[in-house]
Amino acid sequence: MQVSSRSTAPSGTRTQSLRSALTSVALVVVLAAPVAAVLWSLRSPDREVWSLLARTTLARMVLTTVGLAAAVAIGATVLGAGLAWLCVTTRFPGSLVFRRLLVVPLALPSYVSAFVWTGLLQFAGPVQGTWRGWFGDDAWFPPVRTPVGAGLVLILSLYPYVYIASLSAMREQASALCAAASTLGLRPRAIFWRVALPAIRPALAAGAGLVAMETLTDVGVARAFSVSTLGDGVLRVWFGLDRRDAAAELASMLVGLVLLLVLVERLTRGRRRFTSRSTSPFPAEPVVLRGRKAAGALALCGSTFFLAAGVPLTTLAVWAVDANRRGGEGALDKTYVRLLQTSLELAAWTSVVCVAVGTALVLLARRNPWRRPNGWMARALHVASMGYAVPGLVVAAGVLTVLTWLDARIDSLAAWNDRLYLPFLLAGSTAGVVYALVVRFAAVARENIDAGAQRIDPRVEQVAATLGAGERRRRWQVTLPLLRPSILVAALLVAVDVLKELPATLLLRPPGRDTLAVFVWNMTNESRWDEAATPALTIVLLGLPLVLVVLGRATAPAGRR
Repeated sequence: MQVSSRSTAPSGTRTQSLRSALTSVALVVVLAAPVAAVLWSLRSPDREVWSLLARTTLARMVLTTVGLAAAVAIGATVLGAGLAWLCVTTRFPGSLVFRRLLVVPLALPSYVSAFVWTGLLQFAGPVQGTWRGWFGDDAWFPPVRTPVGAGLVLILSLYPYVYIASLSAMREQASALCAAASTLGLRPRAIFWRVALPAIRPALAAGAGLVAMETLTDVGVARAFSVSTLGDGVLRVWFGLDRRDAAAELASMLVGLVLLLVLVERLTRGRRRFTSRSTSPFPAEPVVLRGRKAAGALALCGSTFFLAAGVPLTTLAVWAVDANRRGGEGALDKTYVRLLQTSLELAAWTSVVCVAVGTALVLLARRNPWRRPNGWMARALHVASMGYAVPGLVVAAGVLTVLTWLDARIDSLAAWNDRLYLPFLLAGSTAGVVYALVVRFAAVARENIDAGAQRIDPRVEQVAATLGAGERRRRWQVTLPLLRPSILVAALLVAVDVLKELPATLLLRPPGRDTLAVFVWNMTNESRWDEAATPALTIVLLGLPLVLVVLGRATAPAGRR
C-alpha cells in the first residue's frame, strides 16, 4: 500500500497542475477573445468605409491622435513630476495639504472636466460674457474648441497618474540617493537632474505611458472640443454610418497605437533598475522655502488644484443646485434614481465577476508549478491583463463581434433542438455590457489580489498542510481570509472604474439602461450642462474612495504596502 501511494502521488499532482493550467488558459481565452476578434476583423475590411475615410479624415485623425497623446504625455509628466518634487523635497505654507489635494482630480472623469470647461468658455458662457462686458462686444477671445484646449483639459485631468508614480518613487527610491548627494555638497537643482530624475525614470515612463494610453482611449474630451481623433471616428462610424464592423476595424488602429506605445515605454525604461533595500530609507531633509520661492510653489500647487478640481467641482455644484431648483431632467427625480440604480447594479455585478476571475487566476497561478517569471503562465497572465491596456472602444467592438457570433451559433443549434433556445440575445444585453467591463477591468482586480498574495508567507500554508489540511481547505480557510483586504480593495477599484467608464457602456448598453456616464454624455452633446451636473457630481463623489485608496498607497511607508 505504501508503494502504491508513492507511485500515485506524482500522477495526482500532475493531474491537478494540468487542470489548473487548462482552467487558466480558458479564463485567458475568454478575456482575450474580444481583442482577438477586433484584430481578426481586418481579414476582410470594409473597403467602402475605408475608402471614404482615406479620402476625407483618416490621415488627420491619426496625426491628431498621435500628436495629442504625445503632447498630453509630455505636459502631464512635466507637471506631475514637478509637483511631486516640490511636495517631497520642500516645505512651504500648505505643502502637506497640497500633497493630498493634488490627487483629487483623479476622481473627476476627463469628460466631466471637458464639458464643464466648454460650458464656461463657450461664446454664451459666463467667461466670454464677462470678457465682452469688460472689453466690448468685438473683443478678441481665443478659440475654445481646439486641440490645444482638449490637450490642456487632458493634462489637468491625467497628471495625477504621473504625480502618484513620481511621489511613490521619490519616497522609496530617490530619497536615500538624494540624501547622500546632499551630504556631498550638490545643490538642489543638480540633485534633481543628476540623481533624482534618473532614479525615478522608470516611474516617469510608466506614468507617461498610462497618460498617453488614457488619451488614446478618450472620446469625451475629443467630442466636447470638436477634435477629430480615432476614438471619435469610431463613434461616428458606429452611430453615424451604422457600420459596426467598419468601426471595429477602425478601432484596430488604436490597438496598433497601444502596442507601439508599450514598446516605446519599454525602450524608454530600458534596463535601468533603481531599488532601495531599506524599507524605511533615510530621507533628505526638506528645504524650507521662504519669500518669493514659497509664494511661487504655493501659486503653482494652488493654481493646479484650482483649475483641475476647484473650478469643475464648484461649477458642477452651482449647476446642480440650479437644475434641482428648476426641476429639469437629471435632477434628483425618478430619472436620476433609475440612472443611479443601473450604474450601481452594473458596478456591483462587474466587481463580483472581476474579483472572482482575478482571485481564480491568482490562486491557479500560485498553485501551478509551471509558473516562472518569464514562463508561459506569466505570459498568459499578461494576455489576461491586455483588456485594461486596450481602449474601451476596442473592447466594446470586440465584445459585440464575439456575442453576435455566439447568438448566431445558438440560433443555429436551436433550429434542431428547442432546449438550446436562449430567450434573449447576448448582444445588446446587460450580460454583454458586464462581459465587456470584465474584459476591461479584470486586470485591475487581478493585479491588486496578486499583490496581496505576494505578501502571504508561504510557511503559513505549509503549516496548514502539515496539520492535515487538504488543498481545498487551505484555500478556503487560510489563503482567502488572508486575501480578504486585497479583494475588498480590488472590488472598490473596479466599481469606481465602472461608474466612470463611458465608451463600453455607451456602445453596448441595452435600450432603457442608461448609466450616469451615458446620461452625462447625452446631455452634454445637447449642451444641457446644468442637467448633466447632478449625475456628473455623483460620479465624482462616488470616485472619491478611489482617491483615498490611491493616496494611502502613495504615502504609506514602503514596508507597509
